[in-house]
Amino acid sequence: MGIPRNEVIDQEADLREGEIDLRQLLRVLRKWAWVIALITVVAVISAAVLSYFVLDPVYEAQVTLMVTQALPTTQPGGQPLQGQGLDQLMSVLARLPQMTLNTYVGQLTSESLMQRVLDALDLDRQGYTARSLAGLVQAKNIKDTNLIQVTVSHTDPHLAAEIANAVSRQFVEFVSEQNREQMAKSVEFLEKQSAEVEGELKAARQKLHDFQVQARGVAVVQQEFDSKSADLARMQSEAVQLGVAIDQLQAGVRGLQETLASTPRTVMVEEDGKKIERLNDVYISLSQMLEQKQVELAEKQARLGSTRRFIAQLEADLADLQAELVDKQAQESELRARVDQLNQTYQTLLQKKTEVQIARSINLGETSILVVSPAYIPSRAARPNRQLNMAVSGVLGVMVGVMLAFLLEYLDNTVKGAEDVQRVLGAPVIGNVPLFTGADRGR
Repeated sequence: MGIPRNEVIDQEADLREGEIDLRQLLRVLRKWAWVIALITVVAVISAAVLSYFVLDPVYEAQVTLMVTQALPTTQPGGQPLQGQGLDQLMSVLARLPQMTLNTYVGQLTSESLMQRVLDALDLDRQGYTARSLAGLVQAKNIKDTNLIQVTVSHTDPHLAAEIANAVSRQFVEFVSEQNREQMAKSVEFLEKQSAEVEGELKAARQKLHDFQVQARGVAVVQQEFDSKSADLARMQSEAVQLGVAIDQLQAGVRGLQETLASTPRTVMVEEDGKKIERLNDVYISLSQMLEQKQVELAEKQARLGSTRRFIAQLEADLADLQAELVDKQAQESELRARVDQLNQTYQTLLQKKTEVQIARSINLGETSILVVSPAYIPSRAARPNRQLNMAVSGVLGVMVGVMLAFLLEYLDNTVKGAEDVQRVLGAPVIGNVPLFTGADRGR
């Protein structure tokens, strides 16, 4: 089954109505060309009048500064102090302010600097304020350089150059004063901390001295410990010697006892032709020697016992002395460490205070900022750009005129001729009504 013919015809008609007819657009533009031209001319004339007779010419004076001690613009800031302790903290207090180029740029338009420029040039009497003056000043960092360009815009070229040069001069002094102010605060802080640490150091030294001169100080205990250690060594050596002597005496006693046991107590001798029994002289001598050895052995054993008891007492005394000595040495070490720590801190504070005092004397502004190019009186106005303004106004006038033409055409629903009738009704024109004037009626 196919689509009915009437339906196809309706669809084609709808498509034709949806297409943009270029001829219709050109007809509208031709019809309202005088409106477009009028608006364009008015816009261009208005721009010309404003540019030439209404808007004041604005002059721009520029100063170029070179920063010699600036950090990279994108430095990793805000890093916490780690692992450096007091030295790191003191270094932070003692060093010069580290600023980036963006920091310098931000300071160049600060109201505090503008107030200094106002005071230097006496611009208050002319009604300027720090904020209004800041609106005349622009500062920017020239890409990939250490240069900062300061631009001052003003209707008076002489005043623009004067303000630009004043900004550069005041900025150098401003940076130096900030440095001195910060360094002064650092010196004040370091002096306060030095006084406090010095007091703590004196107290710690006095405490250490009192501990060292007490009745049983480390030196006294150490001396007593060394003396008893020497006695112990001597007694131990004597005990060893006594043991060796006792062993030898015991061996001698056993030998004499064996010899004495094999020696007859009596012997038979002839005296006057008769045999008589009498004590053996050898036996007697051996008996005497045995008694002597036994007495000597008993004496040595008695001395060994006494020596061992003395050694045991010495070892007990040395154990007590060692415990006391370790405790007192720990106390003295702690006190000495406290003194050393405070002394190191005090010396560091003194050193950093000296460094900060030297840094405070440095004119940071003149050493880190150089005026590469001062401002000169501009000979030509930077704004307004009259030709550009007129060109832009002409383009805008054409655009507004075209939009107004289509708006008027859309609002106009009257029929003014045969073309309008044919366009509205979609039927061919087979006749028209002539225009009659007063003279035609009389014929």
